[in-house]
Amino acid sequence: MTKRIITSVIGVPILIIVVYLGGLVLQAATLTFALFGIREFYAAVSKKSASVHMIGYVFTVAYVASLPWLGTDGILIFFTAFILALLISVVINHEKFTITDAAITFFGFFYVPFLMSFVYMTRAHKTGVYFAWLIFISAWGSDTFAYFTGKALGKHKLCPNLSPKKTVEGSLGGVIGATAMSVIYALLANKFALNLEVNMVFFCATIGFFGSMFSQFGDLAASAIKRQTGIKDFGYIIPGHGGALDRFDSMLFTAPSVFIVMYVLINYV
Repeated sequence: MTKRIITSVIGVPILIIVVYLGGLVLQAATLTFALFGIREFYAAVSKKSASVHMIGYVFTVAYVASLPWLGTDGILIFFTAFILALLISVVINHEKFTITDAAITFFGFFYVPFLMSFVYMTRAHKTGVYFAWLIFISAWGSDTFAYFTGKALGKHKLCPNLSPKKTVEGSLGGVIGATAMSVIYALLANKFALNLEVNMVFFCATIGFFGSMFSQFGDLAASAIKRQTGIKDFGYIIPGHGGALDRFDSMLFTAPSVFIVMYVLINYV
């Protein structure tokens, strides 16, 4: 617990600075954690170091580096090149690795670097300076409120085969707590920010609700992977927290959900 507290005290201010600065700094941070995370995923699922995984690392670097310029056409071309590179490698190196290794490489990219890139894309959006913070409020607010609500009121198991300690009461408390935190953030933004052209309370409450709900699926998805691969933690790079995926598993689902809801609200509401 002491290590977790110390890591949080050091890590949270750094995170705030990185997200506030955005741009190249956030892009570099996204790439760093994407590489750590995809390595942890490959190690957990493959149980070996397959040379085909190098294609995943190369395309991770290329993808994150290209984020500021990738449009819809660019993304389609990128993903097409990725799958073709994997299939060609299976043909050339069919005695060294299988189509399963290639599939794991492909899925690992989408599970970690692709989902993580929505942190950068949310911040890079024209309203991202305000809404990017909801990724972390939703994910970690949900985790915190779910933990304390579950401790105090938890009686009904949520998903005992994957996470025995999680309860339905804790899950509801997490969503309600994170949504409330999002509303408080909106009120503060209305008070201290200028020229906001959207209803921040409604937007933040909606984004926070869906973000917190999906964050719990992210946590359970990571638990499912660990349960099926027989590991306790993905890694050990973050003292008291485990690996990059152990700390940011819920955020992998929160970031794209926040981006999608933000995009829909801004363009269609």
